Amino acid sequence: MAVAVGIDLGTTNSAIAATQGGQTTVIPNAEGSRTTPSVVAFTPQGRVKLVKVNVDGSPRIQERFGVRAIPTLIVLRQGQVAPRRPGAAPAGDLRAWAEDVIGS
Repeated sequence: MAVAVGIDLGTTNSAIAATQGGQTTVIPNAEGSRTTPSVVAFTPQGRVKLVKVNVDGSPRIQERFGVRAIPTLIVLRQGQVAPRRPGAAPAGDLRAWAEDVIGS
């Protein structure tokens, strides 16, 4: 029987659900929660991981990375903060910035 999987990559949290035989189930994460904070990163193999952190719920991360504006885009290279971009911007500007930072 075919299985359909849906991913809701939200701005704060994400969820994954699977539908099989007319039944839909939200798949819990490793901690048992039905939602997971959204995030973005690159693995050493060049794969992209997207990560979004709710700094209100994670004040240590806010302090660690010096987040002073919402949103703040941060690029990490080998665990160290590389370029960052605080504040909202049009999608085209953000894309150009990201391509410049990571190389397209």
